[in-house]
Amino acid sequence: MPEFNFPGWGQGLNNIAREDLLEPNQLRKALNVDLLPGGHPRRRQGYTKVLGDGRYHSLFSTPNYLVFVNDGKLCVTKDIDHVDEVAEDIHELTGVVINDEFYFSDGETTGILSTEGQLRPLGILSPSRQPFVSAASEGGLFEGYYQVAITYLADDGRESGTGRAEFVTVPEGGGITLSQIPQPEQAEVVAVRIYASDPNGDNLYFRTQVPVGQASFELGYLKGKKKLNTQFLQAMPAGDHFCFFNGRLYAAVANAIVMSEPMNFGHYHGIDGYMMMSTPIRGIACVEGGLFVSDQTGVDFIAGARPDDFRRTRVSNEPAQAGTMTMVNGELFNESLAATDVAVWWSQEGHLMVGAPDGTIQRINEADVAIPQYERGAVAEVHREGVKQLVSVMKNPGMRSSSAFEDSATIEVHRNGIEI
Repeated sequence: MPEFNFPGWGQGLNNIAREDLLEPNQLRKALNVDLLPGGHPRRRQGYTKVLGDGRYHSLFSTPNYLVFVNDGKLCVTKDIDHVDEVAEDIHELTGVVINDEFYFSDGETTGILSTEGQLRPLGILSPSRQPFVSAASEGGLFEGYYQVAITYLADDGRESGTGRAEFVTVPEGGGITLSQIPQPEQAEVVAVRIYASDPNGDNLYFRTQVPVGQASFELGYLKGKKKLNTQFLQAMPAGDHFCFFNGRLYAAVANAIVMSEPMNFGHYHGIDGYMMMSTPIRGIACVEGGLFVSDQTGVDFIAGARPDDFRRTRVSNEPAQAGTMTMVNGELFNESLAATDVAVWWSQEGHLMVGAPDGTIQRINEADVAIPQYERGAVAEVHREGVKQLVSVMKNPGMRSSSAFEDSATIEVHRNGIEI
């Protein structure tokens, strides 16, 4: 029997050109197979159902567990036979892993899952106002005006921000009465910390703390121990997209990019801790040289290591399809980028786009492959049987283009040995 040495379909799929114009090493459609390097097909493995019925979405992987949402419940599992439900009324998630912990938001709710999968707040909410302050006749303070502010201390040691301080004028030897101390909303808060300035001073220092539930306090002379460094900080808001870059958490909220404080991922500066885009943001991804951000008009690259150094450049007039912008290992596209991450997304025109660490972008196989517009999508890097793949899942197609990129399955029905 003669042997045929099949060279494979090295150029992969082409769903744009007419069938009679395909190159010899291109495919029109591939059903239930993966194309290995070189273009050789391998039968794709089937799927095994491991969990019961439900509406599953928002699957994320951390070094210690899997996270997903099922019927509105946030679920964590280390062993597929045991699933913990840690929160309810959860919608489609965005999330990022920082120091093996999972930071997430669904646009309305935020949170952190610890390395053990335990839920805690992303940020500690600031007091709604300062206590009422008045001068007391005794307390041992020097004469002058004082500033007073409070913060909330959580059980894990994190501290909230606070707003503008209250002022009070104290006579020689007097004190300060704090009354109607506002109480925290979060159960994780264990104490209210009291800060006050020196007489006629500009800086506030920690003086003491009182337990949650105590509504008043008489503040006399107490040596300042620690300068207040969370004034005007606020808890990070719920966002539609998260990413982590150079020691900060970035959240896309409508048409704003909110930036956490350095190494304080749950709080941002309420005065200058954000940047504005012209229209609502559709995706954000961080690479070594900066951030790729897509709004409804196109994609910008924000170069620089810190917000003070940021420089914004429009790199594409094709906005990303919502939810598809993410980071993957650069080796998927170029072996020279194996040591770094690149940004990747599907554009609204149906092109697969790659953003390099220096802010340059590239369309992948733009003459061969395109997908239609979808309401939302997700993209992930998957390693399976020694092959690295980029897997895209799209939701609710809109107006379909003349070409479509899709996976499908065929079923053959046989009756009495005859295909029908």
